[in-house]
Amino acid sequence: MTAELLQLRKRAGGAPLERCGDAFVLEAEEHLVLEGPKAEIDEIAKTLGSIAERFRDDLLALEFGNAVGVFNLPGLGRVEVHSGKWGPDHFRQMLSDLSIVASALPFRGTATAALPFDRSVLAETDVLYHAFVYLRYAILEGEGDDNLLRSYLFVMQEPHQILVRQDRSVPTELATRVGPRSLLSLVCRGHQLAPAGFARKLPIARALRGYVARRVDEEIIRRSYDTAENRFAKAFLDQVTWVVAQMQQKAESISGADRFAERVRQECKEITRQLRPLRADALWEQVGSMVTVPISSQVLQYRRGYREILRHFSLLRLAARIPLDRDLSEKLLEAKDIATLYELWCFFTMVEAMRGQLGSPSESDAVACDATQKSVQHGYRVAWASGVALTYNAAFSRSAGPKRRSFSVALRPDIALELPRGPNEGLHLFDAKFKMDPIGEVQSAEPDESWEDPDAPTRAGFKRGDLYKMHTYRDAIPEARSVWILYPGSETRFFSMEGPTVVQKMEDLPTHLDGVGAVPLRPEAGGTAELRSLLGSMIRP
Repeated sequence: MTAELLQLRKRAGGAPLERCGDAFVLEAEEHLVLEGPKAEIDEIAKTLGSIAERFRDDLLALEFGNAVGVFNLPGLGRVEVHSGKWGPDHFRQMLSDLSIVASALPFRGTATAALPFDRSVLAETDVLYHAFVYLRYAILEGEGDDNLLRSYLFVMQEPHQILVRQDRSVPTELATRVGPRSLLSLVCRGHQLAPAGFARKLPIARALRGYVARRVDEEIIRRSYDTAENRFAKAFLDQVTWVVAQMQQKAESISGADRFAERVRQECKEITRQLRPLRADALWEQVGSMVTVPISSQVLQYRRGYREILRHFSLLRLAARIPLDRDLSEKLLEAKDIATLYELWCFFTMVEAMRGQLGSPSESDAVACDATQKSVQHGYRVAWASGVALTYNAAFSRSAGPKRRSFSVALRPDIALELPRGPNEGLHLFDAKFKMDPIGEVQSAEPDESWEDPDAPTRAGFKRGDLYKMHTYRDAIPEARSVWILYPGSETRFFSMEGPTVVQKMEDLPTHLDGVGAVPLRPEAGGTAELRSLLGSMIRP
């Protein structure tokens, strides 16, 4: 069934949407409808899950909401969903940052060590699933250097090779290269001499009194593809194949009409189909087994094809360590929920920013592990030897101790920063708010004017309603000194208790940070500069 039989349009009406290149490019905030044959609609509904709402057998309503990324839909093909200026690249960058920071933390207790090159480390279901999600992207969705199969094609078109010296014994008349070792073998193999015949006038025959050696040792130089780099590429290809096979086996073990399992089974079959000709190539028959990863190899680090395979290998290891429980991993990796990912990314970005200020943390809570999941729990804490600590989703309530008390309703801010000393000693709270400004935003009044609509954006881009919530934290939690919105905008605001002036630049922040504010935080070059500056101001002596 071709995409022409499926029509995608805005719910308000109008002509069917057109492709942009080879994909439909959509805004997550748009309300869409998809109309087409029942069989195709059924398959797309299974793929999109809660994103799609069935109106009729031949009609789906689509609301992507916070879902951002690339979706490959049966019959429709590639669909790229953006939210404001944010798209698949921002989602992948946050996921990569989260993986890198989380994998470097000094976990206590049941913490897992760094992954070696061993496919058995991917045996746990949650780790296996995260690895599979990454491979699904790298094989089925990735473009350019992000596509793993393309990287292997570069390697196979021009594989790295070395020259190998090899000795062989050949009949004397067939020898092509005569060196010192060849001459020595001619003289020393007396028991293998034969009458020289027509060659008796040769100097060597006269020296041997009319005889010559039947065979001679000859040194040859041949090209070999059995290099450390090719062994690495072969081993990683085998690991990828193993992950997909294990994931397919897990999916097939789920009985009944499970939408998730059925989709995973189909994706495994497609990935296997694309991997099979690569693994069957004759090149790998000439390549041995890898023992250690040749990480210092210049070929592996810089040569096209090899460097991309090394990057995929590293990212696969990190993907297997993303600390997400099963429900959250499906929300992030399946539904591509960028708002949920933004909250987690903000926490680990703060961890990394504090590392830049204070060095590596001395400890962090262990990621909770069992047979089915590995997750960051509410109350997850990362601490430094100085006493500075960051806590994810700490709970504040009337029954909690003095440092976790809310004198009214129970509250759970996204991030809590504890400072044990200095002018800003105490508690500072942060809440991640991924709310992009509406397309064609109306430039409204400054935050201290005209507060009628809490959902309307301020001129800086964050919502007034979000600032109201910061006041709730500040007023209800006695220990709170300052409370901040983290949002994907571009401007800083701070409303200080010390005076009426609204601070709009980090360099103008007061020494004592008591109040509420907003700080931009984005996963792009320079996107964390404002947060790093704020944290530097907070912890200065």
